[in-house]
Amino acid sequence: MTLMKTTVQLRSKLNKICDSDRSLHIFVTCMAEGIT
Repeated sequence: MTLMKTTVQLRSKLNKICDSDRSLHIFVTCMAEGIT
């Protein structure tokens, strides 16, 4: 139960980071897709 709560908190934190810097997120995603 605690692990689930921590996972949700981490996920929301990551989402906030992505939202605040979406252009960087898109850039990283494009780079990752280019590598694979």
